[in-house]
Amino acid sequence: MSGGGAFGWAAVIIRHQRASSSDKGFRQLARYIRGRSAKPRTTWFLAANLPGVTTSDDLELACRLVEAVNAQNTRAGNNRTYHLVVSLHPEDRSLDVKELRHVVENLVDTLGFSEHQYVAARHNDKDHEHVHVAINKIHPETYRIHSPAWDPASIHGKGAREAAPKSGRL
Repeated sequence: MSGGGAFGWAAVIIRHQRASSSDKGFRQLARYIRGRSAKPRTTWFLAANLPGVTTSDDLELACRLVEAVNAQNTRAGNNRTYHLVVSLHPEDRSLDVKELRHVVENLVDTLGFSEHQYVAARHNDKDHEHVHVAINKIHPETYRIHSPAWDPASIHGKGAREAAPKSGRL
């Protein structure tokens, strides 16, 4: 599903990756997002609620911070990471850093994760711009797990409208 390109918003496609690197934990997903090749595929990076993490070079610190929070919750199962992928239509213009931040922060907020630890990165390894978001489902202060119901109407309705910047095409 996508945001309303006909209304002037960028065509935003939002997916919750259920079976992915997130099944192996935050560290594995963060490594996937960063990429392992000599040629980096990350063209933009954002970290939230992770003190000291400012660039993708700080992912090891991000992982240690997330693992420290996760250690405080002994009841939650292994599925503690939420993997979100936000894609734009190949014909849409590229988003600037302010717009990318707006998209990610609004979607994370819509899902109820605004106070949680997360990293986001834009990739350039496909024919369309896309952003991966790795979210720790364990709250960093209450240590309670948050597992939102995947509500396409909310995500693709309110979330996409609030998150998507104005598109260059109508």
